[in-house]
Amino acid sequence: MQRHCNILKVPTEILGEIFNYYVHDRSKITQLDSVEDEENWDRRISAYIDSRTDPIDLTHVCRMWRTTAISIPSLWATIHVHDPDCEENVEMFKLWLERSAGPNGSYSLDLTIKQRLLAYRITLRDKREDFQVLEQIISLAVAQHQRWKYISLELCEETEASFRPLYATALPILCGFNINLQSWSCDELRLLISVLCSSPELQSITLGRESSNLPATQLLLDIVPWDRLTTLNFTTLEASIFFRILLSAAVTLQHISVSKLTHSSASYNNSSPSTMHRLQSIHIGAMSPGGATAMFDKLDLPAIRDLRIFTTLEESDFLRILSSAAVTLQHISVSKLTHSSASYNNSSPSTMHRLQSIHIGAMSPGGAAAMFDKLDLPAIRDLRIFTTLEESIFFRILSSAAVTLQHISISRLTISTASYDNSSLSRAVPQATMHRLQSIHIGAMSPGSAAAMFDRLNLPALRDLCLPSGFGVKRPRMLTKGWNSLLGLLERSRCKLLTLEFGDDENPGSRFTEVFLTQNLKSSPVFEHLTKLRVTSGIGRHPGSLQLLDALSEACEGSQEPRMLPLLATLILDTVVSVEDVRRMVSDRIAAYGKGKSKLRRVSANFIGGRFALDMVLTSRE
Repeated sequence: MQRHCNILKVPTEILGEIFNYYVHDRSKITQLDSVEDEENWDRRISAYIDSRTDPIDLTHVCRMWRTTAISIPSLWATIHVHDPDCEENVEMFKLWLERSAGPNGSYSLDLTIKQRLLAYRITLRDKREDFQVLEQIISLAVAQHQRWKYISLELCEETEASFRPLYATALPILCGFNINLQSWSCDELRLLISVLCSSPELQSITLGRESSNLPATQLLLDIVPWDRLTTLNFTTLEASIFFRILLSAAVTLQHISVSKLTHSSASYNNSSPSTMHRLQSIHIGAMSPGGATAMFDKLDLPAIRDLRIFTTLEESDFLRILSSAAVTLQHISVSKLTHSSASYNNSSPSTMHRLQSIHIGAMSPGGAAAMFDKLDLPAIRDLRIFTTLEESIFFRILSSAAVTLQHISISRLTISTASYDNSSLSRAVPQATMHRLQSIHIGAMSPGSAAAMFDRLNLPALRDLCLPSGFGVKRPRMLTKGWNSLLGLLERSRCKLLTLEFGDDENPGSRFTEVFLTQNLKSSPVFEHLTKLRVTSGIGRHPGSLQLLDALSEACEGSQEPRMLPLLATLILDTVVSVEDVRRMVSDRIAAYGKGKSKLRRVSANFIGGRFALDMVLTSRE
């Protein structure tokens, strides 16, 4: 007899852990995609702005759950207040504060109070009632200042007076703050920052766009206890101030992020070289031309692990940075690399002992080959190059990282005419066995590059294969050759492929893509372990072209099991014509298994008839 677990008999401690996971697990958060979504989000008081889980929901299930949820302060101690507009919001905020206090009333708070600043001047000044609600919220928050562990404020100048009672107090446990204050006066901003910085536990500061202007950052220089901080985040910063901050925080700083760093010719000339003893990560967005070179000439980074520069970098400077951090660097990301003929000629080969991840956006022609000739990457695991690579260079990279590489992603793979015409090339070059390579993503391929790649690889650990533009061909003969090479790779490697993304780069899509995809998925046992399938080509665009949906609907005779892809859990179709065809397939597949036994959990279809999208989430009971 089947036994069922009674949730009411679960110990309170375990139930509390489940509740905490329900409220605070960020990996399954549904993000708000737009300002409209944000405006339509009806819960003004919640744990997170983008959360769809709320501790209030837990109190409405049964008496036991209500008692348990109310008794756990951690469920209520992360509070996000978003555009409060009525007295009910004030009462709800009071409720969260009360339940988050704990038995002795001192449980720490992670508090966010946010206004939409762009819309504020248009609406709030004409709605005095809304502003009174906001004043009450701030007053209640200030009254709990001794519990603040982290505070985030995104507010306008009309709220200045509401914080004045705070300036005569102390914040004993505050570890970090994030402020984005629109049009606040320098005097009020100084008072607020001074009290926030008075906390002996302060470690982290974030300044938003409205508070990252030059007067505000200059104001910080004499107030902030830089020698105690470990994390700094700025929206905009002038390079000379950036270096003054680094110099002041040289002993303790571990992470710094600047969305935009500006500099003049004198910014770095007047700065002394600085050794950042504990700085592990630097994230910098836009920079003035030449800024990266000048900056890294002034910095010694003996502990750097994570370097992300979202701007253009000259490749000689890129190699100099790598060489200076050869022992410690683990991840580097650069938006664009440019090079001259002398970029690599003047650079010595460098061994990056711990570098596990490289992400590079656009590169100059020939840059990839020249760069990897100068690098030895014994620990590389994740390589993403969003540019075009020739297959000979691609194989040189793979061969050099055969033992460690786990993921590789490139924008386009090409094959030279000489390589493609020379039929002895594949025989001359031995197969490369990538022992740990689990994921391959190739955005596009030139004709013939699929066969040239797959015929020379052995991938026993391959789990995810993404070819959103297919093999770069549409003729049946070339499609047959590409599929034969792919099937040969999977059979030879004896891997268990779990995820496949396939399509073509034509609009509305080649009529042969779906035909060949369906035939091979249906006939080859190498796809029997597939749990996720994404098709980027159009489904049902051509007369009678519903082979994929029809094949997914078929059941094996005499057994409750689909004929094709029995373990499929997620199906994503980028373009289909009829939503009814998709729903019919789902119903047939569920019926093939029998009720409650279907493996299918999610079916998503976009651009259905050019009008709307379908996203079906199925439960284990269906």
